[in-house]
Amino acid sequence: MDDRRLLRTLRGKLRAVFIAAIVLTLVGSSSSAAPRTKPPETALRVHNYRIASGERGSYCWGSSNQGVCSSVDYIADWHPRFRRMHRGRAQVRAQYGVRPRRARVCAQRFQGGHEVGRCRRLDMHIRKAITAHGRRWDLCFVLPRPGSYRLDTTVHWRKGDWADYAFGATVVPSN
Repeated sequence: MDDRRLLRTLRGKLRAVFIAAIVLTLVGSSSSAAPRTKPPETALRVHNYRIASGERGSYCWGSSNQGVCSSVDYIADWHPRFRRMHRGRAQVRAQYGVRPRRARVCAQRFQGGHEVGRCRRLDMHIRKAITAHGRRWDLCFVLPRPGSYRLDTTVHWRKGDWADYAFGATVVPSN
């Protein structure tokens, strides 16, 4: 009697292990989706609120020995939707779990639909952000003095993976 009980218990455990192995195989193959062929999305954030999505410009992105490059002259034809925000701290959040190797943010003054002056590089630092979707990275900087700006952002991840993004911002005085 005890041998039959032991045999049933072993069969049940083997069956459970077999089913678990199948489930893990299926989950593992579905979570390793197709390699990313484009850079991640970005968002301009102020006080942890999403203000605008980044307009992706030129980029080169490679994965699994395949590279994709796209050259977009978005600067010449880009008519941004400017978002109003108060002067102060802001972030550009990359929707990607890999820490950028380097990045830059520069502010180009915009008046009457045209660029004025040259793009001024803003001091910034990279900060880790833990979200419901996992680890993300913020490029933190201080918005320039009041006015309308195009914020040009370039982010480099792994060797050969980089992307340009642009945002429109109308900075208003803080009260």
